Amino acid sequence: MNSTAAVSQLAGELSGRLGTLTHLLRREIDYAGVSPTLATVLAALDRDGPKRVSELAEIAQIAQPTMTTHLRKLTADGTVTRGADPSDQRVVTIELTPAGRELLGRLRTARQSALQRRLDTLDADDRAALAAAIPALDKLLDNWRKVDQA
Repeated sequence: MNSTAAVSQLAGELSGRLGTLTHLLRREIDYAGVSPTLATVLAALDRDGPKRVSELAEIAQIAQPTMTTHLRKLTADGTVTRGADPSDQRVVTIELTPAGRELLGRLRTARQSALQRRLDTLDADDRAALAAAIPALDKLLDNWRKVDQA
């Protein structure tokens, strides 16, 4: 098998397994009234800091008016707050509040606990193999984010 075919096969195998893992985790976790899509938005705000509504809509892959509706609820819940872009006061930015960070922390803990329960069913060699793959996954994610930011 040539290199291109091997990479293509790896991409297919990884894609299928990541999709299934994501689906299973989403089914198992109580999102406390926040959809998995909005949990992704909260995580982006935590990782990257304040963002424009249009940027959040792009991250969530939803229309900007739909994102605005969701943000009204999150603002009312005290999960996010609205602000202004320091370089252009006309631009609305969204920032995670301490309550939003707490909610995100609970969601991350729930996801980690669910995954840990499943990892506990594997033997030590299988867990070591998964641990050994983490640096390569981190590189893949870093490369992906660099391309997205370019």
